[in-house]
Amino acid sequence: MEIDIYGDITPIIERDTDMSASRLRGLLKKNTGPIDLHINSGGGDVFEGLAIYNLLKASPNHITVYIDGLAASIASVIAMAGDRIYIPANAMLMVQAPWTSAQGNAKELRKLATDLDQLAESMKDIYIDRTGGRVNRQTITKLMDQETWLTGSEALEYGLADEVLNPVKVAACLTHEQAKMFKRVPEVVNYAR
Repeated sequence: MEIDIYGDITPIIERDTDMSASRLRGLLKKNTGPIDLHINSGGGDVFEGLAIYNLLKASPNHITVYIDGLAASIASVIAMAGDRIYIPANAMLMVQAPWTSAQGNAKELRKLATDLDQLAESMKDIYIDRTGGRVNRQTITKLMDQETWLTGSEALEYGLADEVLNPVKVAACLTHEQAKMFKRVPEVVNYAR
């Protein structure tokens, strides 16, 4: 079975390309064979993404992940659920600390910051587990804090991918709206029109 995550990670599906945990759960219920998971996503809701990651990890199916263009933010965490992860040379994997927009009083905002720190630790555990311990917490923390955009070769070097494939025509791509959410978008990332 092929599953595409080519849009936002969100609990509320607005486009056919969006993915939610409930949509994925329904797809997994219908399939007992191997899964080819294709990702080209700028990320989205962290809790929804963690639920998707956990559903994939709990699945008895063999999961092969293909990062077709971009696996950014929580989409990069979802990619780590693969038994094998392939990334073309012209695709990118971006890791960053979780963030949010918020309003509230000082006490509420301090609690929110603590919650974000806890989410970041969970994400670090996932990345470190995927690398088999080859990359330590300090290195992953630095990569996440700097919003790091990794090429296929760099993802392989860090143990976040298993093999770099020849370039494909789908390249890392964001909408202008998605790009505004990130601080360090590389010039090689295309913008959808």
